[in-house]
Amino acid sequence: MRSLDDKNHERPLTLTSIFTEAQAKVRDKAKARAQRADTIGHLGPEAVVAFVDGEMPAKYAHRVRIHLVHCAECRAEIQHQRNAAEWVRECSVESHVKAPDSLMARLAGIAHDGAGPGPDAEEPAHQPRQDFLDKVEMVVRAIKHNQRS
Repeated sequence: MRSLDDKNHERPLTLTSIFTEAQAKVRDKAKARAQRADTIGHLGPEAVVAFVDGEMPAKYAHRVRIHLVHCAECRAEIQHQRNAAEWVRECSVESHVKAPDSLMARLAGIAHDGAGPGPDAEEPAHQPRQDFLDKVEMVVRAIKHNQRS
């Protein structure tokens, strides 16, 4: 049990101690929120490449950073992709990886002469066949979309 003299030895409440306690509460809440928000699952190969190359929208990149705090497996994948990207950059600089001269000549010819005739813009080159199940799936998606709205 504490005596009255023990109260005199306690640390007095100051603005900085209150502020530090408030900061700790905010930090703890943010950590808990980050752990709850880490629901994106493991990153797929496209997400890893987009994140490493800086091509991911800021909102998604933020979610990936939160996920990386908690997932060692995805951190390893990101590191592996960074190493691979660095290796490719080094190879390009040192000219170890070089396109064949015939390919470069063909590409230069396309740039100079223009591309030949291609598929008509009115008619796509590939028309996917829609079967009955594709049409049913399309109707189900439309119904679900309308229910959410």
